[in-house]
Order: sequence, then structure tokens, then C-alpha cells
Amino acid sequence: MIRKKLEMTKLKEPDFFVYTSNVDTAFQRAGVDPALIYEIHGDVMKWQCRIPCCQKVWSLPDDYRFQVDKDTRRTQRFRNAEGQKGEEEGKDLIYRHGKVLEIEEPSNRKMDFRGLTPYTQNQSLNRLVRFGDEASNRKCFDEELRCQVCDGLARPNVLMFDDDRWIETDESNYKTWVKRAVANMKLGKKVVILEGGCGKRVPTVRLNSNKLVASGADLIRINLDFPLNPKYPSKTVSLQTSVLNALVGIDEAIRRLCYRTRSQP
Repeated sequence: MIRKKLEMTKLKEPDFFVYTSNVDTAFQRAGVDPALIYEIHGDVMKWQCRIPCCQKVWSLPDDYRFQVDKDTRRTQRFRNAEGQKGEEEGKDLIYRHGKVLEIEEPSNRKMDFRGLTPYTQNQSLNRLVRFGDEASNRKCFDEELRCQVCDGLARPNVLMFDDDRWIETDESNYKTWVKRAVANMKLGKKVVILEGGCGKRVPTVRLNSNKLVASGADLIRINLDFPLNPKYPSKTVSLQTSVLNALVGIDEAIRRLCYRTRSQP
């Protein structure tokens, strides 16, 4: 649907911007110009140094594929410290971590991966290398993706909880768009936020929507569980349905409106 609308409009100066917490590059694959997308948590197609030794972020080739073992759900290149694949590998895997975050507000901190230590209850696996430490045994990662600068291990450029090693996504284009949108609203023009499927567990997108509403924008909130906006009820249209159903309904309403407008003398 997004691709179809983009083909129909062909705006010389696009008057929209995508602000998303998704990391799956769905909007890019739908045909949206990457310059009009701000992926606040990064995306799975971009990689960075694990340390990081630099601020460089790079993309994998389009044809790159990880070889995943369907039984263990692990990449086939991964082995334990002895290079063996135990029978219990991938079962009852537990991740120890630090403080549990409150869900009302997004964290301002970033995760230090040194606190994550995978292990199994029966200890059938050797202790795995901690993400935040240098590999003690190169056999673990001898074929894994590596930093283009220091040749250390690479990691996806995706924000995790408390992640103090993530290289932040460039937000300059989004900030420029917001300034233009606010300026247009001061001139009496309308700005509408179409927010879909954004919950409360990580409410970053919902909070950002409210910032724009406070500046004069209207909000269409599509959410099966939390469609209401108690802070700005008069500026919010709440749709308690799936995103697809809502988009189809909105599209049909716009078509009817355009038809009536053209039919009027």
C-alpha cells in the first residue's frame, strides 16, 4: 500500500517523514527514500564495530545470508569454545542481566554487553565469550563478521536496552523536517501524525508523537490495545483495530472524499 501511494503521488518535495522504532527496513523495501526515514533504534542491515573503535556504520551486501541451523536456531558458523556442537546446545539458554527497566518511560541509558553471559543449566556448553570482552578463543568467531577498521568483531547496528556501545542513527534529516513542519503549522497548515502499532512497553514513538501534538499536530493513533491518548484526547483520533484495517479504511475514505470533491460543480 505504501509503495502504491508513493507511485501515485510522486511529490517533488515530499511532505512526510517516517519516524519508526522498527529495525527491519520495511519502509525502505516499500520504496520510501532512506533520506525520509529515521530508524531510531537502527536497522538489522547495518553493522558496526562491537567495541566500537570508530563511528563507522556499514551495510551488508544485499545477497548476504546467514546460514542458520533450523534445529538449534544458531548460525552454523557458531560453535562453542572447543569448536564442538553439543547435544544440549541451544536448550534452556538463560541470559543473566542487570537492572529491569520500568516500562513507563524509555531508558536514557545504553546497555553494556559485558553483563550478558549465556550459560546452560547443565553446563554442557563451555562459558561463551562475553560480548563486551575480547575473544579469548578465536575459534568461537573465526568466520564471523568483522569491523572494517580494527578487524574486531562486528555487531548489528541495533539499539538494545542499556546499550552504551551502539552508534546512534543520524537524526539530522528528521530534525530538519520537524522544524519545517512546525513552521508550517504556525502558518496555519495542517500536520497529521499517523501512528500505528506503537505500544507502551517501549513508548518512545508515542512520546515523540505527543511532542508534535503539543506543537500543533493532530494524531491518528492505531492500536489494538492502547488506542487512547489521555494527554491530548481532543487532538487524537483513536482507532482500535489493526494497522492494515485502518490503512485500508483511511484509503477508502480519502477516495470517497476526492470523488465527491471532483463531482461538485
